[in-house]
Amino acid sequence: MTHFWQALATALAEGPVALATVVTSQGSTPRQGGARMLITPSGQWVGTIGGGAAEAKVIVAAAQVMQTGKAQVLDIDLWGNPQQLRDGICGGTMRLWVQYLDAQTFTLVSTIKHIHQQLSQGQAVPIVCQLHGEFPIALTAKDPFPSQEFFVEQLWPPPVLLVVGAGHVGRALSHLASGLGWQMIVYDDRPSWLAADALPEGTRCFPFLSHALDTFYAWQGPRWVALVTRGLPQDLHTLGELKDGFARLDYLGILGSRKRISTLRQVYDQHHGSPLPEEILHAPIGLEIGAETPEEIAVSIVAELIGHWRGHD
Repeated sequence: MTHFWQALATALAEGPVALATVVTSQGSTPRQGGARMLITPSGQWVGTIGGGAAEAKVIVAAAQVMQTGKAQVLDIDLWGNPQQLRDGICGGTMRLWVQYLDAQTFTLVSTIKHIHQQLSQGQAVPIVCQLHGEFPIALTAKDPFPSQEFFVEQLWPPPVLLVVGAGHVGRALSHLASGLGWQMIVYDDRPSWLAADALPEGTRCFPFLSHALDTFYAWQGPRWVALVTRGLPQDLHTLGELKDGFARLDYLGILGSRKRISTLRQVYDQHHGSPLPEEILHAPIGLEIGAETPEEIAVSIVAELIGHWRGHD
């Protein structure tokens, strides 16, 4: 998420760091290609490549990289062969590139601050990487490499979640989702329900749906909408405003009982002459875990969103 790049810029301003990047993964692994973790000389870290024994191995390698200035390739065996148990039992392998970064050598702090700023504003950021064999040297490189090939990695901003309805469920959902680093936009036609102390810091609040949608559609990361309103009229109004932008959504969830959802579908179809988009629709919203309280319902919604995002829905 965007806080990683902010943390990297801060760490580089204080001294060298090691940056571990998952280059490839096969089988079942805790993180996929592109996952990053930074380690400071004091042993502090931000981000994760999966935890456990594999991450402990990365931290040891990072200390060596910071001491020598020379990058390392790490092959992490997670197959869990009982005869040769190495790094964990997940059912796959990971290859990592651990490289040395130094602000004075690379002049990276301003670059990384720019990356963080752009991602925080919802803008995708391309970064140029140099290939050393099959391994990417992100942003720039210290040592001379025989290969002069380059590729561009596209960094995408985190998802943006438009929560329609700032009632009990909307507030619980906003706090939980914000803690995951997602960008939050909350719309409610009752301005008093958008009090700053009721919603997480950084939430963009709007009492007018058109203004909320302008900000929402400008975001270049995944776009999700959760309708957790107080009634059917509010749902119908919101869906009518969203209708022309359905193709720009990655997820559309609607809170309600099966009876309410069935009625909503029928009325929407009658009013607009077409059904709701099944390819993005999750109604009733959330995983079926028997949730009752606003906080439990928020957990079910966030769990469904994570599954959708990671391709497991």
